[in-house]
Amino acid sequence: MKTSISANLAERRVDVTFYGPVSFKDRMDALDVICQLLTEHGFHRILLDFSNAWPGTDVDANEEQLMQKLLAQPVLQGSYMAFVNSRELQGLPSVSPDKPVPNFIVGRFEHHADAVAWLNERSV
Repeated sequence: MKTSISANLAERRVDVTFYGPVSFKDRMDALDVICQLLTEHGFHRILLDFSNAWPGTDVDANEEQLMQKLLAQPVLQGSYMAFVNSRELQGLPSVSPDKPVPNFIVGRFEHHADAVAWLNERSV
């Protein structure tokens, strides 16, 4: 897996950093670990940093499968997700009127510090 995932106990959040080519399958695999840490620690904030990543070319999973998996995770309900530099990667699949609306709040940022500040403003 092309990620670093850890529980940031001091900030009460899960920190995720993606490196190199990242596919939808890589993100789905990371989601398993993220949800485990959220459950284990009772966190509701997630920092996802794509600054050192780019879209992978693997076709092992697609955007729809990722969105289905995200929406099926009860631990994500009410969570805050801060995406850093994810525009090119579409870190979170887009939601259209004919697709379900995620049950978590998302922020998108160009700078790591801005994402951290946004998460810190969210009480948990």
